[in-house]
Amino acid sequence: MSPDAEIRLKSKQRSLRDQLTDSLRERIMSSDLSRGERLDLPQMARDYEVSLIPLREALIVLESEGVVTSRARRGVFVPELSAEDLIEIYQVREAIEVQAVELLIASGDAAADTALSNALQELAACWKRGDHDAAVRVDLQLHCLISVISGNLRLAQMAKMMANQTLLHLMPVEESQVALRRRPADHFHTDIVRAIVQRDVESARQAVRDHYSWARARLSYPGVGAF
Repeated sequence: MSPDAEIRLKSKQRSLRDQLTDSLRERIMSSDLSRGERLDLPQMARDYEVSLIPLREALIVLESEGVVTSRARRGVFVPELSAEDLIEIYQVREAIEVQAVELLIASGDAAADTALSNALQELAACWKRGDHDAAVRVDLQLHCLISVISGNLRLAQMAKMMANQTLLHLMPVEESQVALRRRPADHFHTDIVRAIVQRDVESARQAVRDHYSWARARLSYPGVGAF
């Protein structure tokens, strides 16, 4: 499907900038736009049948998310990525999620327990049928859900942004380090959810920290695998 056709299929209620942002983000994450590629903005505007104004607005949003990078007098590029970038992203995600579990437990929202348990089951089902890509996305959705149901809108927005950056950075790192595609041990997620359900703030904080500590460790030492 051409980019302009894709845009027309999307809801007319959403701004053109938002539609362009979503389309470009997906094209970058699917490697339709290559890493290190300089974006030809005039050609992209013609492809989408839009002016440069909403296109530049969309790219500003994507730059704030770390999905593209602009260089003075050189243009806008799809960034080259590394394991070091992903380690930094995990550090940010850990800080967000520690705060989110504290707020979520303080809220005492019983409905959150069911939502998290359902997400755990969906994640296990993805791994059981060997669908790695779906498992990664559901994994990220589970982590984002914690921030969404914490009740803090800005934490939720930051969590979603970091999840997008994780997807963008993880794919090329996994391509070069195949061991990273191994299934992580189930206890990392179950420990987090169990502590939330039991309203155990300290255990929830520690479970989040343990999970991200492991995630960072296996980037430096892929043979760590699941433990």
